Amino acid sequence: MAPLGAEEESTPGRFDWAAGLMPHYVNLHSGSYLGLLAIGPGYSFIGNLYQVELLYGYVPAIVGGRDIHTLSLKNNIHPYEYRRYDRSASLFFGFSGIYLLNPDSRMYFLRNPGEFPAGYYYPTRVRVGIHSGILYKWPAPSPYFSRYGIYAELAALDVYIAARHYEHRGRTVADIISWGFGFSGYL
Repeated sequence: MAPLGAEEESTPGRFDWAAGLMPHYVNLHSGSYLGLLAIGPGYSFIGNLYQVELLYGYVPAIVGGRDIHTLSLKNNIHPYEYRRYDRSASLFFGFSGIYLLNPDSRMYFLRNPGEFPAGYYYPTRVRVGIHSGILYKWPAPSPYFSRYGIYAELAALDVYIAARHYEHRGRTVADIISWGFGFSGYL
């Protein structure tokens, strides 16, 4: 008769649902309106063509005037990949995507504060951003990660794009673009 513990461990499918929650990579990011430092899990789909990241970002008061916490859902599409002749490293040109950004601070709002009439200001609590960049991946000499990746990107938020389009008050493209960079460890 087998011990009870061994029987429980060999039960097929017992923790299959938990394996689906494990991220495919971990991302460390800075800039692009996501925060001075943002970190979170990432998931890859369709042979790494499409990726989704959930990032928590932070801007300290010394940089942002007050502490700002952000939560973002970032989508990436990697359409162009160049692999080295030995297929060990990859360069992804022009990855791009859309992200939702939710800054959590008293200075951001969904409805206008009481002293302003409805519609006076754009809501600032939920933002939509677009981004595009370049990503380089290489094999990791680590027992924890299979590959590492570094990337640089340019991003713009909906409210700044709209202000440039509708206000025409000398805003340049440089006024609405933010750059960011990051490091990923692929599990």
